Formats: sequence, C-alpha cells, structure tokens
Amino acid sequence: RILRTLKLMKMLSIFASVGDWLRIPPFVARALKIVIFIFLLVHASACTFWLVKEASNTKEEVDRFLAMQGYPEGGKTSPFNKYVIAFYFVNTVFCTIGFGDIAGSNLPERLFLVLLFYIGVLVFGSLLAEVQDAVGKMGAETRERDHKVNTMVEFLRMEEVPLGLEKRLVDWADFHLRCVQRSAAKQSVMKMVPEYITRPLATHLHHDTLMHVPMFRDLNNMARDDFIVDLSQVMHQQTFSPFVPICTSDSVADRMFVISIGTAILQEGGHIVATLHPGDYFGEYALLGNRGDEYNWSRTREAGLTQLLAISNVQCQVLTRVEFDKVVYSYPEELREELIKHREKDFEEYGMDMDAVLRTHRASEIGRRSTAENDGAGDVANHSLTLMHQRARARWHELSGHLLR
Repeated sequence: RILRTLKLMKMLSIFASVGDWLRIPPFVARALKIVIFIFLLVHASACTFWLVKEASNTKEEVDRFLAMQGYPEGGKTSPFNKYVIAFYFVNTVFCTIGFGDIAGSNLPERLFLVLLFYIGVLVFGSLLAEVQDAVGKMGAETRERDHKVNTMVEFLRMEEVPLGLEKRLVDWADFHLRCVQRSAAKQSVMKMVPEYITRPLATHLHHDTLMHVPMFRDLNNMARDDFIVDLSQVMHQQTFSPFVPICTSDSVADRMFVISIGTAILQEGGHIVATLHPGDYFGEYALLGNRGDEYNWSRTREAGLTQLLAISNVQCQVLTRVEFDKVVYSYPEELREELIKHREKDFEEYGMDMDAVLRTHRASEIGRRSTAENDGAGDVANHSLTLMHQRARARWHELSGHLLR
C-alpha cells in the first residue's frame, strides 16, 4: 500500500494540465504544486511510520500505544484512526512543533524519526521559501507602483498642492504606472521570444488593434495582415487624465488614435458629437498626408473648436505618420495606392454632405462597439444606431477638413 501511494505523484502532472487549462499564474501554480507534493510526502511518511511501529513492536505494545492516544479498544481500532495518529505525528515533525505526546519507543522508530527530522526541516524550509516567493511576486508590481505614487504624494504635500489637484494627479499616476507596467511586460516578453516565434505572437497580440478600421480592413492586398501587424508594433501608448484634450483643432494632424482603455468624446463648439470607447479610433486619414505636410485638425462648418477630450483616465495606442510611412514604404507601392484610393472613394461618396454620411455609413464601418449583438433586441439596436450616428459625424468632421485643406 505504501508503494501505491507513489502513484499519487501523478497528481502533480494532472494538476499541471489543469493549471494550464485554467490559466493559473505560474507562481501560484508552483506554490500549489509544492503544497500538493508536501501533502503526498507527509502521507507516505505517515504510512511508513505506522509500518515501522507495527513491525518493531509486539501486538501488546501497539495496543498500549493506541490506548495512550485515546483508543482503549487496541487492535480493534479502525485503520483510519491509526492513520490519523500517524498523520498528526508526522505533521508535528515537519512543522518543527514537536508536542512530545508521541515519540520513538525503540531503536527502529528512533532511526526512522531521525531521518524524518531532516526531511521535515527541508520540507518546511522549502514551503516557507515558495510561499514567500509567491507572495513577493504577487505584490512586486504593486509595491513598486505604490512607492512611486507615495513619492509623488510626499512631494505634492510638501509643496502644499491643493487636495483636489493632488487627488487628480495621484489617480492619473496610478493609472499611468499600471499601463507602463503592462507595456513593459509585453516588451520584455517580445524581446525574450526567439525571432521565428515573434511573428505569430505579434499577430496574436496586435492583429485586432487596427483590423476593425475600414481603411485597413478593406485592403485587398495579400500582405494586408502582415502590414496591419507591423503598423500595430510601431504604435506607442499615451495616457490622459480626465478632461484633458487628446487633440484639438490646433494640433498638428499627423497621427491616429485608438482607444485602449477609458472613454473620450469628440466636441464641436461645446457640443458632443461622438463618444469613443475602447476599440474606437480617430484620425486614420491623417496618416495619408504627404511627407513634410503639417496641417491642423479640421474645424467644422459651425464656429467653435473641435477637440477629442478624455472624460476618464484614457490609454491610447498612437500611430504617427512618421512611423506609418516607415512601414508603408517598406511594402510594395500598390498597397499605399490602395489606401489612397480608399480615402478618395470616401471623399467622392460623402463629400461635404453630412446627411449622405448619416444615410450611407454601415454599422460595420463604425467600429466594434457599433454592431448590435442581438438584432431582435430593441435597446441594443437603438444603441447601435446612436453609435452609428456619432461615428458618422466624427468621420464627416475629418473628411470635411481634408476637403477644406
């Protein structure tokens, strides 16, 4: 039966498979494996201890030992109760507690217990080390982030910054540091991965970032997927605190923004004309300007400033025209020509006619959030139409600016 317990070691491999399926964090999985291994070792040691107990003592001595542990029936004691006694004793040894209520009564038992003492020290030390390592890794990023935030708080309070401004800065700093840590982890993994695996990983991580943008999604070029992945890899992230403009009509229109986290609004003369959520985008046609061109974001027909404004903590993936040109000019000229034709087609189709934009823009061209998941649900359909209207107005603002230019 003791040898059969070794078969339980298969539980470790089974647990590893279950952990992979459940996507358990590696450090947690490792700590749980150690706990399972220790339990199996304690189980085997308890069985071995009782084997030594019965092999090195007479039946009367074993009965007397059981009576001292609260089982006066002696040999009639159930195997489970015997196992509990042995399991309890081995745990007191492994945890270095040693109550003294059970001890070796003869030479074989004492020799076995000496071996058990050394095993217990190693097991207990390994358990503490693994738990400490797991807890340390769980809080490493949090401690690093808290340290930087606390340093900021100390400085702001030393300078007597108003409480409202302090709270706003601290909230943004915590959000920004979280985004930086995620980005750093991704970059670290990408550098670690061999080159022949980098491409599949990059495709998995970045393919959907720009795929829902019609200008890229509708390309017929065979290199479309590689082109989109290459563009996504050269994008950089920017963070914005609430009520900070992401761009205004006075900003140079030389980049595209994709919302990763948070919500932003497009304002025209103080009125909200579009709401952008994670996955939505703005400024894709600014990438197709000529090299050296510097022009501002368009003003609408109504008087007033148009701006893209963050209304919560926002993380954007930003693609500049400089990086876009580096990628697009590394591909055949036909690909850029197709992008330009796509832009010109929109200009010809919609022109300056806002009503035409609202009538003809399909929901699939508005972004991921504008597609209704349930065509039969009235609320979802109305939400989709509202987002369609907002996105179409935003597209019209951009197109009209290019025509005016």
